[in-house]
Amino acid sequence: RLETALDSGALAIWDSDVPAGELYLSQGWANILGSDLSSQSSRIADVFERVHPQDRAAALAELLRAVRGETQHFSAEIRIRTDSGDWKWVSGSGKVVERDAAGTALRMTGTAVDIDARKRAEHAMRDAEARYRMLIDLSPDAILLQSDGRIEYANQAAADMLGLPGPAALV
Repeated sequence: RLETALDSGALAIWDSDVPAGELYLSQGWANILGSDLSSQSSRIADVFERVHPQDRAAALAELLRAVRGETQHFSAEIRIRTDSGDWKWVSGSGKVVERDAAGTALRMTGTAVDIDARKRAEHAMRDAEARYRMLIDLSPDAILLQSDGRIEYANQAAADMLGLPGPAALV
């Protein structure tokens, strides 16, 4: 039932033996990676090899903070290399659930969520906003955006029309 519920939400669970560096990954992880494997065991280092090089150091630092007990939870949004070689955005979170008497982390568990569609939509929205802003900035027409009697935005053409040095003089 748990696997069915996780699968419906593009979720995976993971459980790690921290001292051994071993990791159990549920079927959801295989689904996220586009693999036909069911649940699997892996090495933590092998999973981190799949993390995008630009995301790896920050994700590892966040994980180590949780293992050391500096934070209660681990959380990171990272890109993972799928079995096809593409990059997919995943949100991973977890916490240490077992420590020895000296406080050394023994077991950590958590979830991974496929957030690729959301991240791609955010990226597309940022790109569209940048294109829109560039069109407004380069427009030969004067453009002012006003809210509650205050000018929130002005382009260079508006400043030129009013004989001002730049849009900042209007905002």
